Order: sequence, then structure tokens, then C-alpha cells
Amino acid sequence: HGSKVATVAAADTDNNVGIAAIGYNCNLALERVLHFESSMAYATDIETAKWNLYQLGIKIINLSWKTTGPIEDSDEIEELIAATEEMTQNGTTLVVSAGNSADAFQHEFVADIPGVIMVSSVNSDKKHGDTGHAHNVNVDLCAPGINVPVVNSEGSNSYITANGTSFAAPYVAGTIGLLLSVNPCLTP
Repeated sequence: HGSKVATVAAADTDNNVGIAAIGYNCNLALERVLHFESSMAYATDIETAKWNLYQLGIKIINLSWKTTGPIEDSDEIEELIAATEEMTQNGTTLVVSAGNSADAFQHEFVADIPGVIMVSSVNSDKKHGDTGHAHNVNVDLCAPGINVPVVNSEGSNSYITANGTSFAAPYVAGTIGLLLSVNPCLTP
């Protein structure tokens, strides 16, 4: 999943190989998040990865996950909100996939924080309707998320298409990378 998401944001461009990403000449900083059989990750592992990237000074963090951190009780929710506010107030933009069901609200605790961008998807006709992806008050904008060209991470050196807000979010992250390459003084 991570390799596919990364190719949307910053695959090599203008090299006559594979696909070209939106984030022309942008670099990636990656943090591996372990997952279990159903391709799900523990919320605490996602929070740790996000925090590690922030501590490295990364200015754009793409979160193509169903969660942005622990949300088991009110103390964890308050900690998640405080950490997210610290990141955005110190210049890091969080780009979050809004979810693959129309009523997806899994990121509702951070959705209204300035500097958090919730991304849903549209199809090739620039229509949201038939994607079935998040369509609610938390969504800030949409990007392509149906039949998105990505690397086939199964090791065959080929390319496939993928669907979901996980692949719409890196379009936005890559675009922000382009904006920051022109003007590094921009804030979330």
C-alpha cells in the first residue's frame, strides 16, 4: 500500500519509465508502519510514525490510513488533537485520506484543525458520486482516486491501477510539495 501511495506523490518523472508523479522532483521521507493480515495498522504505530516524521522536520505528511492516531478514550483523543495542533502550528501540513465510504468519519477529531487537509476522490469525469468515497462535512477537497496508475508493489516491475482516497491524498501532498519548492515560506 505504501509503495503505491508513494508513486502517486513522487515517482520519478521525465525518465521514460513507468509513470510520472504529480510531485515533480520532490523527495520522499518514509516511515514504515507495520500492519497485520488485513492490511490494517495499529493506531499507535501510525501516531508514532507521524510523530517521527514531524520530529525530522518533514513539512508534508501524507496519511493514507483509516486513522490518524489512537482514539480509544477521551485522553487519547485530547493527546491526538494536541499533537496535531503542534505539528500544524510549527509548519507541517497533514494530508489525510478521508475514507472509502460515503459516511466515513474516522478522522473527525482532527478534521477542523487548520493545516489538516481531508481529501476524498473523484473519478475520471471529475464526479464524486459513483466513487462511494467520503462525502461529508470533513472533506476539504477531492482529487483523482479511481483507476489511479501506481507501481505494482508485488515485485513485477509493472504498473497497475488503484482506487480509494489513499491514492487521492498523495496527489494533494505532491502538489503541496510543488508549491513549497517554489515558495518554501508557505505555511499550512
